[in-house]
Amino acid sequence: MRRRTLRYLVTPLAVLVMSACGTSDDQNAPPDSSTEESGVPIEARLVLLANDAGSHGAPPALLDDPASVLAYPGWFAGEPTAYDEVRDALVRRDDYPNPARPLLAFTHGPNCLTAEGAGLIAEGRRVDAVFHGQDHDGCDAPQTQIAIFEVDAADLPERFTLPGPGKPKTSGHAAVGPGGLLAFEELDAPAGFEAPPGHEVTEPADMERFVSAMPSDREALRRSTDRLGPRQRAFGFVVTGCALTRAELVLTPSRIGATAVGGENVRCVRAAYYAAVLAVGAERVAGGARPLG
Repeated sequence: MRRRTLRYLVTPLAVLVMSACGTSDDQNAPPDSSTEESGVPIEARLVLLANDAGSHGAPPALLDDPASVLAYPGWFAGEPTAYDEVRDALVRRDDYPNPARPLLAFTHGPNCLTAEGAGLIAEGRRVDAVFHGQDHDGCDAPQTQIAIFEVDAADLPERFTLPGPGKPKTSGHAAVGPGGLLAFEELDAPAGFEAPPGHEVTEPADMERFVSAMPSDREALRRSTDRLGPRQRAFGFVVTGCALTRAELVLTPSRIGATAVGGENVRCVRAAYYAAVLAVGAERVAGGARPLG
């Protein structure tokens, strides 16, 4: 076994890969050595460090609002042990979410590393994670490492970025969980409108049942699944609130739901209804999971 420091990296295709550790430059290192990583350390508290047998990783994420905390564990919904570890690390925090001390979440693997520690570094505006531990030369059951950090927002670079493609990680820009938003329509709902339960809308017949209960915007919702990939499933939900901007898919090992985003500081006389259609890779949905009714 070799002791190594490994950096989390994401390719432009958002595939989780290992950095150059384990290449020929590293093969002659003594057993207790560790590779050096560039970057300035960021003071942060490690909220969760887990080595899980599952192979499902997740893109790096900023968790600083209620929707992100609900959505992020969905990356691990198909692996209940990892899901429970991530969810428990988030829900046991009494003062969270707290934008002044956001959480940053990273995964690494699958690989043969047993992580014993992790830290945050900054290279310019880019914030990254490094994992430390025992890297076995071979293993029968590769693991994926999960690290969640709490950090003072003042210690992060201004308009910082995380590995991979995307905009600077400021609140509200992009999905945090595994679901992608296909449609989000404010409904022209009459007084007394009763929102239907969530539906899977992958198949045209299922979509028709969902849109038949909508008071407006049926065609826009119907067309939204034209962009659905061959290995994706789609789900439709109605959420309610004031000045909402989008919805996040919320996956658990047994349920599929949605949570509203936006309007946190807005008051309205009458809440509006919004129809959301969200897509997710079929492999992310646990076998027995059903939409919330």
